[in-house]
Amino acid sequence: MENRLNVGQVIDRVENEVDDVIEESWILDWIDSALSEIAIFYGDPASTTIEAEPKDFYPLPEDFLKEEEIFTEHGHKCYSYITTSQREIMFPLGGTYTVNYYKMPPRLIRENPHEPEEEDYDPEFLRNQNLPVHPLFHQSIVLWCKAEYWEFESDAKQAETYQSRRMREMFFQKVSEVSKILKNQVKQPQTIRLPHWNLGVPNEWPL
Repeated sequence: MENRLNVGQVIDRVENEVDDVIEESWILDWIDSALSEIAIFYGDPASTTIEAEPKDFYPLPEDFLKEEEIFTEHGHKCYSYITTSQREIMFPLGGTYTVNYYKMPPRLIRENPHEPEEEDYDPEFLRNQNLPVHPLFHQSIVLWCKAEYWEFESDAKQAETYQSRRMREMFFQKVSEVSKILKNQVKQPQTIRLPHWNLGVPNEWPL
């Protein structure tokens, strides 16, 4: 049984479930946002060392997504620092710091690399992209896109705002559960039985 979704299938499912036609570029942004959230639970860890002067800002690696833990040169956990949206970090005290962080996940391709001169992307190429994350997360990505949709549509309306918040809570719950299962699994072919999520999909997923 094939449980993987590609980009086009996510777009179709989101539009069907919210009963609306949505700008595809919006859904691409929502998918990328979901991939970033998943990477914090189940992404590639990395680290970098920074020789810092007090209160100076230092650039973080280009693949920096979010800090996990930061340690001083003496091995103590550091809690005093500031990060910016420009991927910079500042420490009030000078010293050598090791920054353990989550790496930015792969982003969806917006244009056909075989025809880079084309101004418009090839719709078929875009829709046929595979999601760059384990298939157990694919249903959660649909949830995240629906949460983004209801937030966009809410305009401060209570029902839509509640719907968005509920979808987002379900997303984080499911991503957390799947991440724990994948991290604890034995490294051999097996079938994972997941908690029943009532999403209209099977709860057994072959690896």
